[in-house]
Amino acid sequence: MYPGWTDVSFLLCYCSDILREFNPSLTGFSVGKGKEHTPQAFLNQAVAGGKAKDIPEQVRALVARMKNDSLVNFQEDWKVITLFIGGNDMCDYCHSSLFYSTENYVRHIRESLDYLHKQVGAEGVSQFSLNLSLFHLLAFTDQIR
Repeated sequence: MYPGWTDVSFLLCYCSDILREFNPSLTGFSVGKGKEHTPQAFLNQAVAGGKAKDIPEQVRALVARMKNDSLVNFQEDWKVITLFIGGNDMCDYCHSSLFYSTENYVRHIRESLDYLHKQVGAEGVSQFSLNLSLFHLLAFTDQIR
């Protein structure tokens, strides 16, 4: 447990702790708090306040870091990539229902997953996201106002 961590970042860091129980040489996870470009982030490219539109750029940065880091054997190493996205998009839906539509949300995620599949291969990608039906509910609520 990480004292003072009360948000979901605890869950994501905790996953790396569990995986290290099975493979002590696991690498790539964050080793502290910091922005995506700091040494503490290592391969973690998550950005606080990020939205689905930001995921393609973050995925490209992640792949570039993996390819250029001497600790990563890009061709041979297994990779577990986690996308956690959706909450900030839902909040901004009220400001721009077209820009933050379900269709755009899915398009950004699909673009990112397609890039990962092409560049990294069939690796473990877990996606934590809000239920898309919530976006539809927001759209419906907006229509009946």
